[in-house]
Amino acid sequence: MRQVKGRILGSLVGLMSLSLVGCSQQEMEDLSRVSGYEPILAEDGTIDPIKNTIKIAMTLPGFLDRNEAETTPDPALEQVLIDHYQLDPQQCKETQYYYNYLDLNDDGAMEIFVLLLGPYTTTESGSSAALVLQGEEGYYVEKSFTNLYMPFVVSNQTNEGWHDLVLVVGEGGRMDHYVVLRYENNAYGISTHPVEQIESIDGTIYLCNDLEEDQKNGNFLILGDGIK
Repeated sequence: MRQVKGRILGSLVGLMSLSLVGCSQQEMEDLSRVSGYEPILAEDGTIDPIKNTIKIAMTLPGFLDRNEAETTPDPALEQVLIDHYQLDPQQCKETQYYYNYLDLNDDGAMEIFVLLLGPYTTTESGSSAALVLQGEEGYYVEKSFTNLYMPFVVSNQTNEGWHDLVLVVGEGGRMDHYVVLRYENNAYGISTHPVEQIESIDGTIYLCNDLEEDQKNGNFLILGDGIK
C-alpha cells in the first residue's frame, strides 16, 4: 500500500451519536453546512450512487498517517467476495474493489478490510464492505456492511487486544454519521461510545484514495480479474 503524509484536511463538528439509525433532519442540515456537500444527481434527477460515493470520500477529513488501498490483486480475496456477494461474471466485471491488509490484533497475521464499488454493491447511501479474516481453511467474511464510505480508521484504542474501527455510514445520499466497531466477546460489534470530534481519534486512516482521480486513470482493481 502507498502511505500518504499530510495534515488534517478538515473536521466535522458535533458528530451524531453512533448507531445504525439515521440522523434527525436538523442534524442532516447541520452536517451539510459543515461539509459543504450536496448529493450528485443522475440525468433522471435521482442520486447517482457511484459518483455520490466518490464525492463523499473526497470530502472526509484525513489523518497524519494515511494509507491508500493495495494495488496488487488478491485472487483468494476476490473469490471469497464473489462467493459471499453471489456475483456472476458480468457483475464482477462492473465491480471495483479497494482493500488494505491490517493487523488488527497485533499478532503478525493480516486481516483485510475491503469496499466494493459498482452498480451491484453501491446505492445512493454508500457501498458494501467486508471485514475478512484468515482461518484454517483460508479467508472468510467475518462481518459485512452496507452504506459505507471510504476512508476508514484503525484506532490506536484496543479492546480485548483488537483495535477499534471507525467507519463512515451513509443515509439518504450523503455521509450521515460515524460508527465505532469494538471487539467484544470474540467478534466486532457496534460500540455505544460516541466520537464527539473526529480529531479525538488517535489512529491511522486507510482506503484514502482519491476516487475521482482513480476513475480518470483506471487506477482500481476489478473483481475477478485476479483469478482469471
